[in-house]
Amino acid sequence: MSLKESNYAILRERFSHLRSFEKVIENTPTFSEPIERDEEWLDAIKNLVDDEKVIFVYGFERGLGIADLLEQYPDRWFIVHEPNSELFQRGLNDYDLTLVLQHPNLHWLSVGEDQLPLLFNILSSYMQDRLVFIAARKYLLDEIDHLRKIKDDFEEYRISHLTNKFTEDRFSREWTQNYLNHLVDAVTVPNIEQLAGRLKNIKTAVVVSSGPSLEDDISVLKQLCGHALIISAGSSIQALQKHGIDPHISVIMDGHAVNERIFSNPGTLNSPLFFTSSSYYQISDQKNKGKIYGMLRNDLVSQYMLERNDSDCVIIPTETVAGTAIQVAVVFGAQQILFVGQDLSFPDKQYYSSGIEHLSVEARSKQLETALITVPNVQGGFNQTDRSFLIMKKAIEDLVRQYSGVEFINTSGRGAVIEGARYVPLETMLPVLQKQPIVEKSIVEKLIEEYESSVSVNNDRLLTLYSKIRGVYNEIAELPEQIKKLNSQISDMERYSRSKPAKAVKSFEKIGYMWGDIANKSWFSPLFETLLPIQISNFDRVLPLISNEERLIEKSALVYKHLGELVGKIKEQVPLLLERLDEASERISHKIESPDRMK
Repeated sequence: MSLKESNYAILRERFSHLRSFEKVIENTPTFSEPIERDEEWLDAIKNLVDDEKVIFVYGFERGLGIADLLEQYPDRWFIVHEPNSELFQRGLNDYDLTLVLQHPNLHWLSVGEDQLPLLFNILSSYMQDRLVFIAARKYLLDEIDHLRKIKDDFEEYRISHLTNKFTEDRFSREWTQNYLNHLVDAVTVPNIEQLAGRLKNIKTAVVVSSGPSLEDDISVLKQLCGHALIISAGSSIQALQKHGIDPHISVIMDGHAVNERIFSNPGTLNSPLFFTSSSYYQISDQKNKGKIYGMLRNDLVSQYMLERNDSDCVIIPTETVAGTAIQVAVVFGAQQILFVGQDLSFPDKQYYSSGIEHLSVEARSKQLETALITVPNVQGGFNQTDRSFLIMKKAIEDLVRQYSGVEFINTSGRGAVIEGARYVPLETMLPVLQKQPIVEKSIVEKLIEEYESSVSVNNDRLLTLYSKIRGVYNEIAELPEQIKKLNSQISDMERYSRSKPAKAVKSFEKIGYMWGDIANKSWFSPLFETLLPIQISNFDRVLPLISNEERLIEKSALVYKHLGELVGKIKEQVPLLLERLDEASERISHKIESPDRMK
């Protein structure tokens, strides 16, 4: 095997996320990395490295500097990024990189700017209190400003990553129940991907949110109902119903039981409903027809059970249901999207438009009291807002940038400025929209009916899904006994570490096998990373400490504390998870034409 083939073989085995570099590229850049050991560079980074166990290196080149770092710091994990894919390919083709690529402490390798989000996720998962950021000499000399931007981008990503973890932890039980209970809908209800582009003849969609500006524009909104696709986002359905407006489609994403109050009034479920896999399942259950299902890209549970992956899902999770509504409009084929009631702030110290009644006066007042941030509004002044609204604002602005082929117009007359969406008063838009073709009131309902009439429910798929859930149920039912045996070995290791090191080492080896038998199950990651996101994340963060600790007593203490704590949390979740799996399989069994075939 040639050195080139050897390099590619290791790359495919250890770093399969990297795209193929086997295509020959002409005129690749030359290397600036010196062959001799760069002592000056190594000395300069000593103070940076300190005692941190995870080190990020920007720049791979020929791997010479990485090899020196691996040798100098044998007890650290290295996460390496090479921004220049052509330079990396040249190294693979021309040099023997096998010793570096297969080194166990080269924990992660990414190449090319398009892999930065994945890299940031890995860094956020494993880094300790701070990021040790080292750059190859080439990039320190030539791209220092870009390096600063990369570091700033990572810090912003990490804040968002931590926020998302806490959000996932807060709603973990609700989302798990919703994901599992919506599995039957994934098989029996039209999904958004199947209806993509079906309304592309409609130019304009209006995404209606619940901000105070909605009340100002409600009379104008009534007049344009037949000239654009009206999409209500979350709680705005209450205000629309109060004023006698039935949107063409309502969108829900929130997984909390607060939706029972939002949709408690008669008529709030008259319109067709788009619901995500995270949404509170009892709302969509109330509708027998006129529903569209959407699996979220971060819904690991549904993707596992249905054998799909995130690239199969068009709906990106965002911090606001308006973000989901925007995506529904884009998937249907809208060329222009108007924002109505999208204030993202508290104009005139108001929280919602009238008619929005699911949140108590006390809760509204409390949130207003903590709104200590100001943002520019569309009138040239400033509105009070809070961190929650700022996160939502960023999510919407990210979507606006992503869908560059769609025109976004912000008509929320008292709301915050939304970057990328020019402000135009809704009454100014009205004459323009009234010249557009009529948008039939039942257009989405008919679209759903047409699809359902052409496609029948796949009974075999329901049976397969039912069998998979029951199989997972049976395996998880065995977890408590497995954890009991694992805990015994963890206790033995901790006890033996001080007096019988050989036995402690044997226990550690058994722990590795036993924990691997649990954590490597195909269902473990989707189910327990959803149920225990903070606990799993915290364990990932200390894993480098455990892996690289050479002192047996200290290693035993780390295993006892961190793995023991994690498996205890996992064991606590087993009864709840079994109950949820039971509930999900029961819902599916009711849809199977011949339940006796399951016996």
